Amino acid sequence: MVASTARALLFSLAYIVVQGCAAECTATATWAAGDDAIEDTALLQKRQQVSSSQKTLVPFKGMVKVGTPASDRCAWVKYEAKYSLPSAATAAGLEPPMVLATDENMDPRLKELKLDFNGLWWMRGNAAPEELVSFSGATVNSSTYPVAVTVPNEGAGHWSWVDTALPNVLVIVQGLTSDPNGSNDVTFTSDSEGEISRSKTDSVLFKAFLFLKIDEDQWLRPTVFQNNVTKNYTLTRVVMGDGTPHPEYWPLFLEHTRERSWLGRKGAPGSKVLLSRYMNDWCQAKCELAVPCSVCKRTCR
Repeated sequence: MVASTARALLFSLAYIVVQGCAAECTATATWAAGDDAIEDTALLQKRQQVSSSQKTLVPFKGMVKVGTPASDRCAWVKYEAKYSLPSAATAAGLEPPMVLATDENMDPRLKELKLDFNGLWWMRGNAAPEELVSFSGATVNSSTYPVAVTVPNEGAGHWSWVDTALPNVLVIVQGLTSDPNGSNDVTFTSDSEGEISRSKTDSVLFKAFLFLKIDEDQWLRPTVFQNNVTKNYTLTRVVMGDGTPHPEYWPLFLEHTRERSWLGRKGAPGSKVLLSRYMNDWCQAKCELAVPCSVCKRTCR
């Protein structure tokens, strides 16, 4: 879901970059603090097996141990894609990087409207280097259509990017321009059609961000440019609302997120490193884009 001005502009940038490397890749339109803390971080990074050879612009930290309060975390977290499954992270003794959307943390009127966005969703086929989104915390303004669904998807555990150079640029812009306590709206005219709200800046490049239901686990997400070019991806449920992996789409996501070396060698399923917000302090989020997390914690408190 392209939901903010910065993200919309960056989608366009990603599309241009992908088109430019068409000879090498295909831009698919299918349906994108103290010693203890230092010790814990070193241990957890080893357990996550994050490759030290990976070239990124910002040295983001790994996950912290289960039970660590949000105030003691770094604003950003990097992790292997397999840990997007909350039960996999907790089984490894780590605080999950993504927040599972459930009946308990979403507006109950969504069920009355037959809008089911529980679980975690993969932006399958997204030209931008974005992977997962959570609708946790979504609220509605009505029990009848049309209805605006407000999603706090700027917040911690609601979005993931791939941890490589271009996505790092996306994260830098996102971190500088988007309040993690912000939200975005999707207006649904029925339980099968909707449109994401656009700002004036969005409207310069984009005509529409649409939601078109395919089935219970998939939504077509067309992005319509002002020149009427349309780029699609498929919003696909990969984790169910009860926290179990989707039997069909979770294995596909793990295969999609295999790390690949420059020589083309494949890593284990779900070994690609992703980035997400880990807490909602905007001062700390901006600070960590240039300064180590431990320094930012002292600076922003």
